[in-house]
Amino acid sequence: MYVATPLEVCEQRDRKGLYAKARAGKVKGVTGITDPYVPIKTLGFAAQPTKNTPMEAAQEGYIV
Repeated sequence: MYVATPLEVCEQRDRKGLYAKARAGKVKGVTGITDPYVPIKTLGFAAQPTKNTPMEAAQEGYIV
């Protein structure tokens, strides 16, 4: 399952502060900050949780 969440939203939801630490150079291996983001080419199921609640996203997800 692929969950399409923008980097900005991931940073806002980051309870452990990993994105902030990665931006400060304290942590490596954070996708989108220190490691490149490589989109998946073949998907089975996709959802966009930033447009709906998680339950709605799961129910309205689509097969790709």
